[in-house]
Amino acid sequence: MSQTTQNSRIIKASAEKIFKAITDPKALETWQAPFGMTTKVHALNLKEGRSSTMSLFYPPMEI
Repeated sequence: MSQTTQNSRIIKASAEKIFKAITDPKALETWQAPFGMTTKVHALNLKEGRSSTMSLFYPPMEI
C-alpha cells in the first residue's frame, strides 16, 4: 500500500537558499516537518529516477 502526502509553503528566500534547503539533508530536517513534528532524512538521492527516504515523528506523548 502506497501513501502520499502533499504540503506547500511560501518561502521568501533567494534561489540559492531554497536550493540548499531542499538538497542538504540537515537543512531539510530543520524545516520540512509540520509544526510539532521532527524529520529524519535516511537517504537523499537527488538523481533522476532515484528515491529518497525520510521519517516524520510526533513528539513523545506523556502518559
